Amino acid sequence: MVREREKLRRQQALAEMSAILAHEIRNPLGSLELFAGLLAMPGFPGNRANGWSRCRPACELWQRR
Repeated sequence: MVREREKLRRQQALAEMSAILAHEIRNPLGSLELFAGLLAMPGFPGNRANGWSRCRPACELWQRR
C-alpha cells in the first residue's frame, strides 16, 4: 500500500514536470512564430527574401508536437 502510494506520487510528479517542460518549450516557439510572421509580411520595412518566411513553418511544426 505504501509502495503503491509512493509510485503514484512519483508518477504524478513526473506528469506535472512533463506538462511544465512542454509549456516552457511551446511558449517561446509561439512568440518566435508570431514575430517571424510579422517579419515575413509583405510591406514590412526591409523585407526581402531573408529567410523569415521559412522559419514560420518550422515553428508551426514544433507547435503541433
